[in-house]
Amino acid sequence: MPFNELKEHAHWTLLSPERMAVVAAAADGSSSKVALVAVIGIIGPDDAARRDAHRSWATEAARRGLLVRFAVSARDRVQTPWWQSAERVESDVDLIDCLGQSSGGGVIQLSLFDGWLRFAVARFPDAPLIGRADDDSVINPSWLHAVLIAEAARVPRMPLARRFVYAGSFQWFHWDEEAFVPRGWGHGPWNARRRAAREDPDFCPRNANNVTHAPRCAGPFPFATGPLLLLSSALARWYTCSDAVRRAVQRALDSRLNRSRADGRRLPLPQARARGAFLQPRDAGDLQLRVFDDVFLGHALCMGGVRHVTLLAFPAGTRADVPCNGRGTQAAAGCRNGLNQRFNGSAASGDASGLPYVLHNVKMSSALTHAAALVSRVRFGTQVASCATLSVPHAQLACGRDWTWCSTPWPHEARALRRRRGSKGAGANRTLRYSVKRHDGANLSG
Repeated sequence: MPFNELKEHAHWTLLSPERMAVVAAAADGSSSKVALVAVIGIIGPDDAARRDAHRSWATEAARRGLLVRFAVSARDRVQTPWWQSAERVESDVDLIDCLGQSSGGGVIQLSLFDGWLRFAVARFPDAPLIGRADDDSVINPSWLHAVLIAEAARVPRMPLARRFVYAGSFQWFHWDEEAFVPRGWGHGPWNARRRAAREDPDFCPRNANNVTHAPRCAGPFPFATGPLLLLSSALARWYTCSDAVRRAVQRALDSRLNRSRADGRRLPLPQARARGAFLQPRDAGDLQLRVFDDVFLGHALCMGGVRHVTLLAFPAGTRADVPCNGRGTQAAAGCRNGLNQRFNGSAASGDASGLPYVLHNVKMSSALTHAAALVSRVRFGTQVASCATLSVPHAQLACGRDWTWCSTPWPHEARALRRRRGSKGAGANRTLRYSVKRHDGANLSG
């Protein structure tokens, strides 16, 4: 089927009655009696088995107003013979006009995320938030719903969809605006700046005043990590309407084109685009060739001059990587045993407060359902956000001086937080300052 024709059939009717029953609640958020809170696109390869496994928690999410969609490149689907693909098109799959998996790990994540975000803004205009999740992540939908509802109630006079809200587990990076690679990672801005100056002294000078606006080392800035992040619809629309962002995406993809020729000369850019061959990273963590879409997004929001953004930071420990990469002869057993030991041990001790709400790196499709069942049982307390002005005393921020950092505590921290609020007065505004003596990623100090 031609690619242009395929794009017009992105929402075919589900043929399998069994699958239709599973995803009926999530097929159309506008027709559901549950108020739509967020639309989350799971981005990844065209894998029907993984989608079936994800629906074990996606169905529960739909009951709470979290509409889960599967963002698949239309170029991946077009490679399947039509007599096979017709039965595989599900009503919760969105075919995105972007690069396909054959383009390689260097560019597919950025292209697919950028395409999904632009598609979702147009397809779901009534969604208060639009998010993305990795294909190897599972989420506790009850916890996520509680966090987002609490943030909506925090500012009742302004709907969540109209505010600039950026939610996720935040870390800090610098960005090379010419090579499109990250530099100087840290849990907080001070550590990120120090590491950038130590690891890349040629691009990131030690003088703090020069680092912020250096095009080869722009930062530090916060970014929400890829396993789960969300943008309010207003912030997502800013992204899709920004010409600077659109140009940056194209330049980033062009930078990974393989422009080599057999005669040793460099292929002109138009011809390289037409050929569509990209440089391939050595592994998933190749910082030099893989364009990380989550870091790219954080840089775009920071350097784009967006003002009055609320950073809704998930608590430290919200996300956990699990040993389910599918390697080894005992991979399936090792994955299940590792998950059971982690969750059942905490449950037996009566302390589930330290368990994660998001599991990441679940590479095995057979483990997704089991992981989702475990993480959905994790208890959580009342999600009351503690907000403060973003300020760093010992380092100049690249952006965000009028941004607000909001975080929700772990269950065992909620009682102490309420005691502190009672002594200082409810609703008191504070300034978020990062301590250089302690782990500087999420400390709140008075």
